[in-house]
Amino acid sequence: MKPNTSILIFLLIFLLNTFIIAGDANFNSASRAKTLSLNGLYFAGADGLQPVLGNPSTLSLLNSRGIEFFIIDHIGQHKFENLQNNLFQSFQDDDFSFGGGAYWSFSHSFTAALSYQRAIDYKVSWPFTNLFSNDSSSSLLAFDFYNQITIDAASASFAFKFDQVSVGGSANFYYVAQHTSFPRSNERWNQGSGLAAYQFNYNLDGYSFGFNLGASFQVIDQIGAGIMTRSGYKVDLEGTAESSMFAQLDSSSSLVNLSGNFEMPWVFGGGIVYEWTDDLIINLDMQYNLWNGIQKTFDFTFDNSSWQQNLSSIDSLTTITAASFTLSFDNSIDAGLGIEYKTSDLVLRTGYRFSQSPNTDDTYNMLFPSVDQHWVSIGIGYQKENLLIDAAIAYAFGIAKEVMKPGIRNLSGSYSSTMIMPNVTIRYLL
Repeated sequence: MKPNTSILIFLLIFLLNTFIIAGDANFNSASRAKTLSLNGLYFAGADGLQPVLGNPSTLSLLNSRGIEFFIIDHIGQHKFENLQNNLFQSFQDDDFSFGGGAYWSFSHSFTAALSYQRAIDYKVSWPFTNLFSNDSSSSLLAFDFYNQITIDAASASFAFKFDQVSVGGSANFYYVAQHTSFPRSNERWNQGSGLAAYQFNYNLDGYSFGFNLGASFQVIDQIGAGIMTRSGYKVDLEGTAESSMFAQLDSSSSLVNLSGNFEMPWVFGGGIVYEWTDDLIINLDMQYNLWNGIQKTFDFTFDNSSWQQNLSSIDSLTTITAASFTLSFDNSIDAGLGIEYKTSDLVLRTGYRFSQSPNTDDTYNMLFPSVDQHWVSIGIGYQKENLLIDAAIAYAFGIAKEVMKPGIRNLSGSYSSTMIMPNVTIRYLL
């Protein structure tokens, strides 16, 4: 490794690791560093174990055996300014994920892989303080306003190659965890009962299965194409809900069992890779997410009648119904461009992607604040004998969204966001 090359790689990795603070409320799948730098989709090219949740047929392009590890982080912040000119900004919490696995080309025509990765890391955390006043007293209370949904995937994948065509598939085992915290006002406080508001915490998890299918085609010597689909899946979540509200007001339990169903959509995608010259490669990709086909509400069932009855109404403070979150999602698209340039020592990459939020006006609140985003990314790759190192960083500009909810001024206003995503991927060829 030449000295200047070594310095460049270590500087970039150092810069990436200075950004290990995170939090972003989007359902984007995690990417390896090469894919992240080329637009985050990359359905027609080879990038180690990236295809296991994308287009698994491109595993056939590896023609080798190897192991890999990647670490990825988000630095996300959401902002909401309501019609009363109150500005809310979400925290930037430390939260990173990692993944890895192994792949093996048994022959020129058959490749298999086993892998684990964080498929979805949705998180938003707001500071929330409110001054409550009535005729006889005032109360200043602080709460957590938090929503995190993580989905981990363990996958077994394969790819077969037939001349100029490859096909592949992945069987995915998903572990889904949800942690949601929010305040709820107490209407009886004006009559002297209890506190003005109480904290609620939901913790649930569950398991599910899904699959990916894909195909790749060598159209001509310079152009390759790929298509994929990832199945939707529904998860039966179980866990607990905790709050002292009904213990103080109704002599009920402060901890009850909780269940609910959460659903992820079908996804379809496709892309092309064009080898303009021996040193310059361009990729174009698009993905279509069928969010409109999933449940419209995230309903919760409590094993306590007092909880179920009292949480079925809209809260005057947050305008959230604690027994049923609105998920009025719409179909969304992602589309992007990537450019890769090979030098004598390094591979330089850059990309752009437009990512559309599935939120409709009915969905927006501080638990689901995501907006459309413009992504730009850069990255480098280096290979020394059997060791490959890719590093990338992507920045997302959220497009401010004006939301008007008649009669609900607390949730009407402007939503926006920014996000930085660094990634380092290490691969060793066996």
